[in-house]
Amino acid sequence: MKKSKKLLSVFLALLMLITALAPTMTASATTRESIRAWRYVNVSAGSVLNLRESASTNSRIIGTLPRGAILWVDYAVTVGTIRWGRVEQFNNRWGYVDTQHLRVGSPFAPIEPINGMRFAHSAGSVNVYDAPGGRVLARAQPNQPVWISYAVWAGGIRWAVIGNTGYINSRYLRMGG
Repeated sequence: MKKSKKLLSVFLALLMLITALAPTMTASATTRESIRAWRYVNVSAGSVLNLRESASTNSRIIGTLPRGAILWVDYAVTVGTIRWGRVEQFNNRWGYVDTQHLRVGSPFAPIEPINGMRFAHSAGSVNVYDAPGGRVLARAQPNQPVWISYAVWAGGIRWAVIGNTGYINSRYLRMGG
């Protein structure tokens, strides 16, 4: 009798614990939504958006994205109350950003579709930036072919967008091989 009372009290305690944790467990459930579209980073001037390894605020920061950076968003996943976008950064590096800081369209106007191959100027290497006039991400070597998705005007300069989020001043690009 004593043993069954003890088992019953343990069972009730576990049941109460599971009932108390149930809302927390369902709040962290994830849902996935296909996006497959371009978005741009909209943070306050001087701020950056953290690019994380996984969809969590506790995840390692693998990069930062400046205001105006244009990203390819593959899909969004909601974890708890945060909607995370899986995005591609320059050099095919994938990560996650909080979608509340992403906007549709472009912060620059107009967008000029190109979708074609261009070549870095033969006179020397050319800086590739994370945003028009932003931080240098890499250098395109002389005569290196680069795939240009589109061009934007910002600060009086026509910027060619390399792949997904690399920017290069278009005057340093040329047609042909």
